[in-house]
Amino acid sequence: MAPKGTPRPIIDKIHKEVVKILSDPAVREKSERTGNFPVTSSPEQFSTFIRKEADRWRKVTKEAAIKID
Repeated sequence: MAPKGTPRPIIDKIHKEVVKILSDPAVREKSERTGNFPVTSSPEQFSTFIRKEADRWRKVTKEAAIKID
C-alpha cells in the first residue's frame, strides 16, 4: 500500500521489491509456517482485491449491526 497520488514509478519499484522478497524461499517458508501464504499480483489486482474486501466486510458489519466500541 502507498499513499494516494504516489507516482507510478515509485509504485512499480515497491512492487518489484516486494515480489523479489516474497520470492525468496526462506521468506516464503517462514511466512507459510506462521499461516501466511503470500500472493504476488499486480498493483491493480491488489487494489481491486482491497476494494472488494472492503465492500464485502462493510456489508457484513452493516447486516450484523456490528458497532465499534
